[in-house]
Amino acid sequence: PGTSILTIGMYAYYGFEANGDVAEEVKDPSRRVPKSMRMTLYVGGLTANLLVFSLVLAVPDYSKVADGTVANPISAAISDAFGPVFPVVMIVVCIAFISCVTSLQAAASRLLFSMGRDGFLPASKWLAHHTPTRGVPSNAVITAAVFPALFILLSLFAENALTALISFGTVGIYIGFQMVVLAALRARIKGWKAAGKFRLGVWAYPVNIIALIWGVLAIVNISFPWPVNDNTFLDWAVLIVLVIVLAVGFAYMLITKAHLRGDAPAGDASGPIKTVV
Repeated sequence: PGTSILTIGMYAYYGFEANGDVAEEVKDPSRRVPKSMRMTLYVGGLTANLLVFSLVLAVPDYSKVADGTVANPISAAISDAFGPVFPVVMIVVCIAFISCVTSLQAAASRLLFSMGRDGFLPASKWLAHHTPTRGVPSNAVITAAVFPALFILLSLFAENALTALISFGTVGIYIGFQMVVLAALRARIKGWKAAGKFRLGVWAYPVNIIALIWGVLAIVNISFPWPVNDNTFLDWAVLIVLVIVLAVGFAYMLITKAHLRGDAPAGDASGPIKTVV
């Protein structure tokens, strides 16, 4: 039970980074983005926990779920709880999913656009293209839509592949988090102090250290090949793909030196910066 609760925390309490991805489009981002991040954690965490525990309590027969008789306990719980209005509830759920997908697509496209603008990615000029009439980075939006769709289609040909894909996406996000957390801790040790309006004061070190420990444990737990699938490869899929992606990323970094192209300040960004595109 304790491990399950920790798993809820790993999969529910994230997504706040999307606020940072669209920071360039926000007025007074140094004040508003941290506030939005906190609200995302509060509202998202509360909603996720309410949903999870409601579904657990709504399961009509736990024994059938445990022995595998009920293949989809979530649908069974919702269908039993709502009865004839179940289709209406599923329509509402689908609308919520579409909302989540579009918000993630917006965040991913802005991230691709900004990194393309600074020359960090392959096809940077194409990704950095901005459509004035629409006011959006159209090529980055297309990329953020097509690639996930392709992975979803590929998952249709392998049972439980979607679960592995979700786990890989989650561990990838956690690795991105911990890169920033580790860099922040290293900078603090070397004397750096945040210059923005949002500060943790005396809580900076404890929060930084606890966040790093939590993140590393989450990465290990999510990527570890737990024997939960009939197909052993799927148990190892997250770790294998993770190693491949990291290896390709490091090779790209060493060969292209893309990480040296930007001239953003080492401290807090304050105003526009020069870019290569």
